[in-house]
Amino acid sequence: MNQNIIEAREFIASARAALKSGNKESARDLGEKAALLAPDLEDAWLVLTAADSNPEDALAYAQKALELNPGSMRARKGVEWA
Repeated sequence: MNQNIIEAREFIASARAALKSGNKESARDLGEKAALLAPDLEDAWLVLTAADSNPEDALAYAQKALELNPGSMRARKGVEWA
C-alpha cells in the first residue's frame, strides 16, 4: 500500500476522533491533510463534508466523494445532508 494512503488514513482516523469530540476545526485540518495526500480517497472528502460548517463547501466535498465513488451510499447521504 502506498505510504501516502497509509498516512491519509491515519489523518482520517484522527479527524473522525476530532469530530466525535466536537472539534470540527481540527477535523477539517486533518481532513485537508488527508485529501492532499490521497485526493482519490473518498473518506477524506467525507470527513471534510462533516467537518465544514459552510453548507456550500460541505456540499462540494460530498459531491467530490460521490464523483470518486458513484455507488457510495455514504457519499449520497453526505450530499443529502449537506
